[in-house]
Amino acid sequence: MGGFRPGLCGLIALTLAAGACTAAETDAAALSGNTAMSDASAPIAQDPRPLGPETVSGLWALHASDKTDQRGCRIALQKIEQGGVYGVYLEGCEDTALARVAGWRVLDDTVALLDTGGEPILRFRQAGPDLLEASSGGVTYRLEPAAMM
Repeated sequence: MGGFRPGLCGLIALTLAAGACTAAETDAAALSGNTAMSDASAPIAQDPRPLGPETVSGLWALHASDKTDQRGCRIALQKIEQGGVYGVYLEGCEDTALARVAGWRVLDDTVALLDTGGEPILRFRQAGPDLLEASSGGVTYRLEPAAMM
């Protein structure tokens, strides 16, 4: 780990402030017996929950099918809403499709990442319990829960 990165500290603080807890963390807590984060009576196999600030807020890592060696693009989807748009925080996404993202909202059962004008840049659909996918220009983009460093 090389040097102090104030951007990462800000991202971690933002994620914690947003109260982010992904479904993967909740499932891991349930399996470990930690009922503080989970409902022990809930079945392990769950139907996908509707997309919204409670289910998708948190820290995500972007993976693009055309850049398999790329690591480091992270996006924090916030629960904080202003005018129907939720906030985002980006780190390491300068050379990706997410570079222009200024906010997000749910549109037609997708998580739409928006530019500063409110226009969707990418629209992610649920592809699994903790997986969102979007396609654009022949490239598939995946958002997966990111580990906190």
